Amino acid sequence: MPYFISPKVLFGKGALKRLGPEIKGQGTKAVLIQKIRELEQEIGEPLSLKEAGITEQQMSKGIDTLVRLGSSDPNMGTIPCECREENLRQLFQDMWEGKR
Repeated sequence: MPYFISPKVLFGKGALKRLGPEIKGQGTKAVLIQKIRELEQEIGEPLSLKEAGITEQQMSKGIDTLVRLGSSDPNMGTIPCECREENLRQLFQDMWEGKR
């Protein structure tokens, strides 16, 4: 899935509203997320690391390296969450399982 959406799509007048009707009780952010998930499924994009072909054995073997690299990434200081090693481990496990 491309990680860039044209600014015209995101920021043009009424752009988010044009993506689809509001989800009952939720805003345009939820609609955008839903539309992206629908597109991922439509084009056959894997929704988890498991679906992308990473085996449980590969994940178990590599998760310590992922956590070590993730926790030492200099960009970690710029994100608005507390990303301790246990949080990163859970994040990578959730990515493998496809949890949202």
